[in-house]
Amino acid sequence: MKKAVFVFMSLIVLGTAAQALIITTADGNGADAWISNDGQSSSYWADKVHNTTGMHVRYNGGGSRFRAALLRFDISSIVEPIAANAQLQLGQTYTKGSDKVIDVYGLVDGHAGEAWDDTTLCYNNAPGFVTPDQGNNLGWYAIDSSLVWLGTFIIPGTGSSGATITPPKTLLTDPTSLPLADFLNADTNGLVTLVLINAQGTTSNNSENRFASEEDANGGFPALVLVPEPMSMLLLGLGGLLIRRRTQRG
Repeated sequence: MKKAVFVFMSLIVLGTAAQALIITTADGNGADAWISNDGQSSSYWADKVHNTTGMHVRYNGGGSRFRAALLRFDISSIVEPIAANAQLQLGQTYTKGSDKVIDVYGLVDGHAGEAWDDTTLCYNNAPGFVTPDQGNNLGWYAIDSSLVWLGTFIIPGTGSSGATITPPKTLLTDPTSLPLADFLNADTNGLVTLVLINAQGTTSNNSENRFASEEDANGGFPALVLVPEPMSMLLLGLGGLLIRRRTQRG
């Protein structure tokens, strides 16, 4: 009977271990910001800092609008391998136009720019971004090999001229179209940066989308939703069983 009771308790421990861990850009050395290289006005030129609420992700195919969001997460507290169902969670605060496919890139581990400062970040110094062939401040962008494509997710649109969303609408990415686990598990220094780019925008479908940042009073901060690998949880339970059996024998 004692053994059966202990197995049941082990299952409870396993169930507890299976609970998702949420890490936001406000935790530890996390940060978030958005950049622009835009022809709309000088307020969106490549040297402008946007450490504000409502991170913009926008592109119209070049020649007018380009804005992208950078998210840094401090995952140094993670000691177990991350399962394949890891997700990115965002709070949508503004939508314009139809649904949009967002490309997500990861900054390569150990890059010198991983410690970017959200109070000084702009297109000109953002890690992985370079001056496009067309020049700056014209609505174009270019990236180098330090940004690795990870996958995509869809931003729901409204088809309208624009709508503010309060409180932020929670969006969770699909691990099948945006697999994050391998990228996160390969990290060696506890910091990971994700970059969101609306690379499929066109002049006829120039949607504008914004997301809550860590400065947003209504919450909805960008977050990683993580679950430990099932094998790690199994080993935790088996370890408890072995300790119990050794104690009984002693």
